[in-house]
This record gives sequence, C-alpha cells and structure tokens, in this order.
Amino acid sequence: MRRLIITADDLGRSHEMDSGIADTVRKGLVTAVSVMATGETVESGLAGLAGADSVSLGLHLVFTQGRPLSEPALIPSLVTPDGAFESSVFRLSRRQIDVEHVFTEAKAQIARFQRLTGKMPLFLNTHQHAHLMSPILSGMLMVCAHHGISRARLSMDHWPIPTPRLRSFIWPLASVWAYRQQVRYFDAGIQHPDRMLGGPTSERLTTSALCRLLSRVGDGLTELVVHPAFGSLDSDALASAAAERILQKRSIRRVGFDVL
Repeated sequence: MRRLIITADDLGRSHEMDSGIADTVRKGLVTAVSVMATGETVESGLAGLAGADSVSLGLHLVFTQGRPLSEPALIPSLVTPDGAFESSVFRLSRRQIDVEHVFTEAKAQIARFQRLTGKMPLFLNTHQHAHLMSPILSGMLMVCAHHGISRARLSMDHWPIPTPRLRSFIWPLASVWAYRQQVRYFDAGIQHPDRMLGGPTSERLTTSALCRLLSRVGDGLTELVVHPAFGSLDSDALASAAAERILQKRSIRRVGFDVL
C-alpha cells in the first residue's frame, strides 16, 4: 500500500505562505501542516486554518533565521551577539551547541504552540532540517520525552532530484546522516514515515518535478515536504491535474501523521 503524507512547512513565516497553505488545506491537497511558533504571522496563519480539523498539525522547531522565544541569555550557544538565530543551518553547525539550550528553546516553542492551538503538536520537525545535527536532535528528543510527543520527521530523502542549487549536492550526504537520526528515533520510541521526498526541490517544486517524485513513491509511508506559498511553484504543482492523475493511477493514498 502506498501512503503519502503531504506536509506544508513554515506556517507563520509570511502572509503569502500562510494564505497558500490555507488554500491547499481547503482543497485537500496537503494532509499536514508544520507551524513556526516563532513566526511573525503565526496567529493569523492558524486562524486561516480554522475548521480544518482533519489536517495533522505539528511544530516546525526553529533554530535558524529569526529570533528565539527564550531570552537570549538563557540560550547563548544558539544565538548571535544581537540575540538572533544564525541565518542558516550551515552557520549553526559551526557553533558549539549546548543541548540544554536546545531543550529550553524547544520547550518555549511548544508552549506557544499550545497557547495558540489549545493542544500539543502531533509531530515535530525542524526548520532547514536542523535536527540532522546531533545536538539539535538530542534536544528535540529530550523535549519529545518531556511532553510525550511520539512522531517526527525522518530527513531521509528517498530520491533527491538534482538541481543547480547547493542543497542538491548536500542532500545525498544528509540522507546518510538521517540513518543516525533513524537509529536515535528507534531508541527513543519515536515513530516516523519510512522516507521523505522534496528536500532539494524546496520552494522550487515544479509540476514536472512533483510528477517525478510521485512516480517514486513506494510501498509504506512517505512524507512529501512542500512550501506552497500563494502563487508559488509548489502550490501550482500540488493543484495540477497531472499530479492528481499520478496519485490516482498509482493508488497513492493521502494520509496524515495520525496513521503512525
């Protein structure tokens, strides 16, 4: 059986992203949404999902880009001198990260998610797949144990489509790191999809690329990661007739994280 979670990341990042995600949710094109509790538009973004009870709502933990919810003095290994996060996961990887600082900030982000939604996130993942890094993963697993969260993203891209972008060349290596992620999940009792798709095509998902990805969905549970900002390539691809034909022809069933 081929089952596919289609997750829209970055709710709360911008009004364009939020409106695009809300549109794909209304049309039944995505089955899960990752919320940025640190995002400037997160409150209005969540309001746009009102009534969408069938979609899986998770937390997109942020440790790069923007500002933390914790006082910077409490998490110095995660922030720059001006109290902001590093601009990219590559810059973050050069820091000596304290796992307790990751735990502190993750708890703060979960607390805001709870205040805004009235419930715990069904699943966790991280912005820019930061939890491929060992200290970020350790802090994330600590917060999972603390709050009883048992589902997370496995950043193991099953078939990274080559693109001219730098991330295209990094993803094969990232998928190797994800084997360590998978072992840590097993030890911690964390459930996850069998594989992921869409890493290198993030925010550049054309219809032809989406069709190629859907043609690679195998048996088991796959997560497809998308960023369907309003009027973006991702949103157009998800709504395309070509993608729908492949889903139906290959009997790919859209599901949420609740199947785990």
